[in-house]
Amino acid sequence: KVYTVMCNFDFTGSASGSASGLSLTANVQVATADAGKAGYIYVGRLMNNHWSLNSGGGWVAYNGGAVPIYTSGMLSSRQMQVFNNENVQNQVGAQIYVGYGLNEADMLFNNKYKLVHTIQ
Repeated sequence: KVYTVMCNFDFTGSASGSASGLSLTANVQVATADAGKAGYIYVGRLMNNHWSLNSGGGWVAYNGGAVPIYTSGMLSSRQMQVFNNENVQNQVGAQIYVGYGLNEADMLFNNKYKLVHTIQ
């Protein structure tokens, strides 16, 4: 399959608090060509060279295979609460990534993901 992507998508993060009570909101700007299509949003954490992904119900270790989905539905630009006043002191240095795609291959092939925050 060949996927075509319009490059007007973006991801940002807005954090407040400290590692003992971090709130992190991820902002997803979906490409115009993808808006209104069925798709998936992914949230990942890279820490000590190990990935874990948020399945919408919590973080799960990722060791290959299908990428756990944070949420699915019609794609639209949105804000998502990744952490809400959570103690993440044991995750200092972890990098939080957000991505989306019509499917996993679309997200990976078209680089529709980005680092949005590093836990300090």
